[in-house]
Amino acid sequence: MPKATSKDRQALATSPHRDLRRILADWPGTSLAARIVPGLAGRPQMQIRVESGTGLVQLDVDGPPDTREGDVTWLRRLRNEQPESLTDDQAAGLDREARLVARRYLGWFLMEEWNRVIRDTGHHLAAIDQLRRLGPTPVVADAMRWLPYAWMMRARAESARSNAEGRSDEALQILRSGIRRIKRHRASFGGGQQELAALRQAAAAVRRVVERDPKRRLDRLIQRCVASERYERAAALRDRLIRG
Repeated sequence: MPKATSKDRQALATSPHRDLRRILADWPGTSLAARIVPGLAGRPQMQIRVESGTGLVQLDVDGPPDTREGDVTWLRRLRNEQPESLTDDQAAGLDREARLVARRYLGWFLMEEWNRVIRDTGHHLAAIDQLRRLGPTPVVADAMRWLPYAWMMRARAESARSNAEGRSDEALQILRSGIRRIKRHRASFGGGQQELAALRQAAAAVRRVVERDPKRRLDRLIQRCVASERYERAAALRDRLIRG
């Protein structure tokens, strides 16, 4: 490949296409947001606007989030190689990939693509497990701090999917399970306070949906009637519940 001349470098440095404001101009507002755009060679790209609203992160939507490192993820590569321990370079590559995948599933979450959030949180959790078992201690300690976040995002995505499909009871149980998991982690390792608060807030919102369900209200009335031995009233309510 021919070397760039000083004239080429100057033209590139002064190109208006390098100014991110041209790309960000069509984004509404300044808050965190995500979108999918066409990429080179037919590879769609996810763009995530950063919190300050002055920049963005761009990632491949499938496979490795940064394809400059190849078309095979570090996670798959290391699973195939099955090393007894990770070198510093392997651990650094897997850790970087995991952090970019976490960015990507945040983007999917913002777009309410629950199945893709679940897919990518699974990737992140598997990478953390690899690092925990095989990585050098400094990288392991840093990776473990991501566990509450990955668990929280996965629980919220699974719950949102169940709730959207009309299974609010299941959605609530998923969130409660996530809360218990993070509480156990906090007891041993600390951290996770913000993630725990987010799951509790989500659980409270789903619980309000469940409590407004007329069938659930009837079921609670039946239970109270049985507890107070008003069996005829309980039977009448049960008939009403069966009839819908």
